[in-house]
Amino acid sequence: MSSAKKLIIAVALCVFALMPLAVAQQAKGVFTENQANYVGCAKEKLYAVYTFLDPTKRFDDKAFKPAVCGKGREVAPITPPKWLEGTLPAMQSHMVWELPGSAAGRPEYLSEAEMWRRAIWRVWDFLTLAENINTGTTYTQQETMELFGNIRTNYLLELDRLNTNPVVIKYNMRDSMDGRGRTIMATLELINSEMDSVAESFVASPSVWREKFRKSVIGISVLSQNIYKDFMSQTPPMMPETYKRARDNSLLIMLLTMIGMFSIFFSVYKI
Repeated sequence: MSSAKKLIIAVALCVFALMPLAVAQQAKGVFTENQANYVGCAKEKLYAVYTFLDPTKRFDDKAFKPAVCGKGREVAPITPPKWLEGTLPAMQSHMVWELPGSAAGRPEYLSEAEMWRRAIWRVWDFLTLAENINTGTTYTQQETMELFGNIRTNYLLELDRLNTNPVVIKYNMRDSMDGRGRTIMATLELINSEMDSVAESFVASPSVWREKFRKSVIGISVLSQNIYKDFMSQTPPMMPETYKRARDNSLLIMLLTMIGMFSIFFSVYKI
């Protein structure tokens, strides 16, 4: 394990060790009904992305019918985006990370698809914990600390992998999924910042921690739904061709710049 990863884990565990509150026992009903449904819908959409990226299931078998997101109305089953059908096999065969200390006694690798699935699952896992806290699941202070600490530490490790050019092959995960990796990576980083706020809420005074916890969880839910939106979009967020400067234009601009510089030089020289 790299020194950077060790530092990340050490910092995370220090934060979790400071939690003074039996959070779950004091947070029952922290969300309104609409807020709870929104969190549940975000979870549902994350699970959809996680399932769509599963290479072991046939493309036609991945359709799902929303339950929480479609509550109170008839919703048609949602199928994976068309762009994924041709891209997923390549993502699965593209091994980009070697797992250290494999228990199998031989090198084990993470594919491009699995890298995304692992990070998304950690966010889903956190929202599940938040739901359990809201519904009053009985956790002791130590259990709450361990559950959140485990989720956060693993999430930091997954982000570290996504942000590090792997030694197996030269590849930037931001280029993944036909360019969607850039926006999704940025969203995952924002989720990480919101998890900082969750940790801070646990050490806040009793009068403010509930509101801080609520806002952080809702923020993560909003960002989770953004991941789903970016993933399902048919057009990747890439630079339009009209904004790309042609080579001839570059030479013309350079020539005009040089002419301007010479003009200024001779003007000053004559003075």
